[in-house]
Amino acid sequence: MKSVIVVDDNQLVREAICKTIHWDALDCVVQGAFSNGQEGFAFAKEYHPDIIITDIKMPLMDGLTMLEELKKEYTGFAFIMITGFGEFEFAQRALRLGAADILLKPIENEELVQIVRRVVSKTGSFASQQIREAEDNALPEMVPVKPYDAAVRRAMEFIRKNLDRKIALPELADYVGLSAAHLSRLIKRNTDKTFVDIVNEMRIDEAIRLLREGKYKVYEVSNMVGIDNYAYFYQLFKKMTGKPPKDFM
Repeated sequence: MKSVIVVDDNQLVREAICKTIHWDALDCVVQGAFSNGQEGFAFAKEYHPDIIITDIKMPLMDGLTMLEELKKEYTGFAFIMITGFGEFEFAQRALRLGAADILLKPIENEELVQIVRRVVSKTGSFASQQIREAEDNALPEMVPVKPYDAAVRRAMEFIRKNLDRKIALPELADYVGLSAAHLSRLIKRNTDKTFVDIVNEMRIDEAIRLLREGKYKVYEVSNMVGIDNYAYFYQLFKKMTGKPPKDFM
């Protein structure tokens, strides 16, 4: 499964990309969303996402500068640029950097889906490719291997695929082959969030997606994301989004 980050100073654009696209179907998972290139650079430098979707013009650090700096850190990623009308000079610079494609605002989901699908099918696993290249050059000490990331990613994937039922930490730990205490520490270390926080966020993200489909009642969505107590679901949803579920229908 390929990791994706979204970098755009427009909150609506970030949320639309993260929450209205069925990333699982693309064999992808969104690792994070950031409002400027500085934040995106810091995260990507540490966690090496496979695909970066970024706006060109942003505060603190623009998308092109972010990518130029990242290429000095590692090369195992593809990137898709978002640009506005009249920014063709920047778009040309993006192409010279090796952009997989350039999307003109406003973004059409289907167009982005097709680009991501093409990128995934063409490149395979960027991280694996980078490790192979480093091994071929006999420089294994330079490979940014993060042994814990794989376990945490597997855990995230398991949670995402089992949101319709209760998930216990011991069950999840057994699935990835670690003790519950060890996995809990790794999740916190990698995400700065607890296991419960991660599960709740995924449940609410999925609930938003289902509500926007307009096919289900709120209580049905609550059950579909593994929360059979409607009152608790409503309370959690409002706490995390600042709005009641019906506002997303």
